[in-house]
Amino acid sequence: MVVQGEEVLAAESYTYLGIELDEKLSRKRMGKARKKKGLGVLAMLEKSLRRTAIPLEYRALVVRGIAMPAMKYGAEAYGSTAMITGEIQKVANIALKIISGNGCSLTAVRRDLNIPPIQATAAGAQSRALTKFPTLRTEVARILNCGRTNTRCWLGKTRGETKKRRSRDEAWRLLEDKEKSKAWKRYKEKNFEKTSKLFRNLTALESTLQKGWKAVLQIRTGHLWTCERAARRGVADENLLTVCPCCEK
Repeated sequence: MVVQGEEVLAAESYTYLGIELDEKLSRKRMGKARKKKGLGVLAMLEKSLRRTAIPLEYRALVVRGIAMPAMKYGAEAYGSTAMITGEIQKVANIALKIISGNGCSLTAVRRDLNIPPIQATAAGAQSRALTKFPTLRTEVARILNCGRTNTRCWLGKTRGETKKRRSRDEAWRLLEDKEKSKAWKRYKEKNFEKTSKLFRNLTALESTLQKGWKAVLQIRTGHLWTCERAARRGVADENLLTVCPCCEK
């Protein structure tokens, strides 16, 4: 194949504007490339995310402002299906666990730190593309405005995926509604979302209390170890399964 007088070498895939494309325009391949990119970015950021000297809110900002954009880039192309975004979300979950520690409800952590799921951000990007692309002075706009739609083409798939997930926030709520963990149920019952912004602001203002703020985050998002729970896990005396250590009843 020759383009502008230059021979283009045959390959399984090409990277164009940061998006990996093969002969089938496989969305799965695009998603794998984003996952790989996310792992690379996370490796560079890991030391900063683990540093308790850095306020919790600033570490969350690093995830929101650097890691997430790297992983969600090109979402207009690879879409917002759970199959594609689920693999990329695994990388985002690693970042969340680095900040919050293990044992927390990641659904609650995302809401408390205001870090939306990859699937929700992808749905938002798709909705924006459907609105913006037809207005551009590009070949894409001409194709989208021709009036023909195939359910297997980009426009058909994007319209189908955004019927239920019409915006980032709507998609985020739909994902939260599927969460059945007790920690998330408790987070909603206590209405912790209402104080999440205040909590993040306090972690930035009182920067000398970061270990304490991490403990508060864990308590808010489900990592609250009662004596009974510790006994069930085998890290405390089994008598605590039936006896309260305070009143001894």
